[in-house]
Amino acid sequence: MSPDQDLTTRQRNQPHDNKQIQRRRSRQPRSRECLLKGCGRMFRPEHPMARYCSEECRRKARRWSQWKSRQRWRRSANGRKKRQEQSVRHRERLRLAGRASAGPGNGSRGSSQAAPVKDFFRLLVIVRAVTTASGAHGARHCSDSALMTAAAH
Repeated sequence: MSPDQDLTTRQRNQPHDNKQIQRRRSRQPRSRECLLKGCGRMFRPEHPMARYCSEECRRKARRWSQWKSRQRWRRSANGRKKRQEQSVRHRERLRLAGRASAGPGNGSRGSSQAAPVKDFFRLLVIVRAVTTASGAHGARHCSDSALMTAAAH
């Protein structure tokens, strides 16, 4: 057999003309599942290392990762020590704020803004009662001092 007739394996696998050249398929990662716990959607990644299907899933995964990192830090010896110091400072601030807001006759604990809120609603009722009573035909009118007190607030 002459060399023209006996083709090597390599020659047999090579295309003989342009018609036999196959078009190359574009390189694209195959579909995969979103790795965020609870999502599990199938998606085609834009980047070969993409793990999550959307920006929202990436954001949630990042938030969870940061939370987990904080938990890991707080379990360490240094983290526990820093957290205890932070708690001591917080309690000290509360104690100092409690002294400043506690005046004579004020036995309330916590925010010093609670009393004005109560007065606000009380004044709102007084003003409403004064305006409705004074505007009705034949109604008894409030005294001038009640009108002036309601108007002042």
